Amino acid sequence: LRMYTCFQEAGDMAMCKSIEDAAKLNDKTINLHGTYRLAPSDLECLTKFLICSSLNNWERLDLSSCYIQDHGVQILQRGLTRSNITITEVKLYSNDLTAVSSSAISDLTINCKVKRLWINGNQIVGEDYRLYLMLRDPSTMLEVLHMRFIKLSSIGAIKLFSAIGEGNKLKELRIDNNNITDEACDA
Repeated sequence: LRMYTCFQEAGDMAMCKSIEDAAKLNDKTINLHGTYRLAPSDLECLTKFLICSSLNNWERLDLSSCYIQDHGVQILQRGLTRSNITITEVKLYSNDLTAVSSSAISDLTINCKVKRLWINGNQIVGEDYRLYLMLRDPSTMLEVLHMRFIKLSSIGAIKLFSAIGEGNKLKELRIDNNNITDEACDA
């Protein structure tokens, strides 16, 4: 990705195309799951790659277990929400994300037309109402949301349930393995 960014900045689009072809992006997938501990500079390069690539519609972006933390999600959000990039599936589980990432995740989901989102295994990302803005936005495309092992409380679950309203496209919601009591399920 860093080589791509260097060639892109130098204006060598032929080399950028060669790197895209070599990366076998035919399936429109970027899978960095658990193989890297991504630094902010890596995420800047990834964001630039997604924006400058000849592809605008991506099938999957898997950054699970890359330890991108809150600042990493904010880097992605800052770069990608101003682009015409569409990403069908985003996996961000086990990245040590907190409530600080909530609005960035929501913006990224809405603006990149994400249909499937995994945020499992992050700290308390599910307790912030800003995360649920993506469920209320009429332009959201989100159909699948997995929020397992995020320390979601009963109060957080009630906020989540109230955000899911009519006209919502959500078809699948996974919130098991959290701190939710029966009272929240009854709400």
